[in-house]
Formats: sequence, C-alpha cells, structure tokens
Amino acid sequence: MSNGGNGYARPNDFNTITVGLYPDGTLYSLESSARVIQESQPFTPDNLLTAAQAIEIFRKNKAQFSLTLPTGEGNLDFNKVYRENTAQAIN
Repeated sequence: MSNGGNGYARPNDFNTITVGLYPDGTLYSLESSARVIQESQPFTPDNLLTAAQAIEIFRKNKAQFSLTLPTGEGNLDFNKVYRENTAQAIN
C-alpha cells in the first residue's frame, strides 16, 4: 500500500470511491465501496441549522441525526454492519 500518491493503490476503506483517469481526462476505471443511495429528501435553508446551533445541540446530547463509521479492518459486509439498513448504537 502506498501513501496515496498518483498512480499508486489507495486503501479500500469504508465509503471509498476511487476514480482512474487517462491523461486526457477520460475515465479509465471506477471502484466503489459506497452504498447505493436508496432515497433522498430535499432541504431548504429554513430547515437547516447553523454550525453553532448544531454543535450546541450535539453538546446537549440532543442530536437528531448521526453518521456512523464501522470499526475494524478489511472488507466490510454492509448487510452485517447495517442490518435492514439500520445503524444501532448503545450510546
């Protein structure tokens, strides 16, 4: 494994997308371990928080949405990590 310089192999971590391009900019290869987006919801400016508001809510343990990151090494089976597309946490 290299340090990630051009022309070297990149680590295949969680939610990694690696794009290979020819010198003229055309696509050579594409590899992804990211999950397919199954649904989307639009956001408008009036239902977004400022960074300060979000940090204050987080500090009070009142977060409404959290991003998760599986631990460990190697290839991940997302169906085992996120059974029924759900992330569960004890804390």
